Amino acid sequence: MLKITVQEAADTRTVILEGMLAGPWVNELEHTWLTLIGKLLEQPVLVDLSGVTFVDAEGKKVLGWIYEEGAELRGCDVMNKAIIEEIVQKHEDARKAFQWFHGRRHHATRAAGARRGNL
Repeated sequence: MLKITVQEAADTRTVILEGMLAGPWVNELEHTWLTLIGKLLEQPVLVDLSGVTFVDAEGKKVLGWIYEEGAELRGCDVMNKAIIEEIVQKHEDARKAFQWFHGRRHHATRAAGARRGNL
């Protein structure tokens, strides 16, 4: 079971998760997030995982998606902090790989242009 509470303040919205983020509860979080981002995204969103006791692979995927959308993930115990670190690291690695690939492609395009006398 997962309890989802959304607290709204003037400058931020906090999504508080309590319980297990697994099975059908992953879909419930996804639905809540879609509803929430339909209403805002000018305000920062904090997702508080302090009350989460378990996260399955699908739950991590949804948290990763939420992180990509710009939410801050926060937890207070070792398990939650490790899950957050895993998500952040995975997305940071993907960002670096994208930048590396884009930079190599850009360099190859400039080199080809130079060979043709276009630069």
